Amino acid sequence: MQGAHFSSEENSPLLDIDEVGELLGLTREAIYSRRHRDDFPPAIRMGNVLRWDFADIGAWLDERREVSS
Repeated sequence: MQGAHFSSEENSPLLDIDEVGELLGLTREAIYSRRHRDDFPPAIRMGNVLRWDFADIGAWLDERREVSS
């Protein structure tokens, strides 16, 4: 994760939109679309850029994990 920053909680890295897209296999447009539908983890606004806490991305993915029956 080149250029990652760190949040105050548990040294979880803060990711920019390109890093999130690479991690999840999503385009910028897909991320913005999901944000607009409230179907994406909340971002942290830093000036005019958005960052996502790596831990929030992981928690969001865990919420979507299917459980086999």
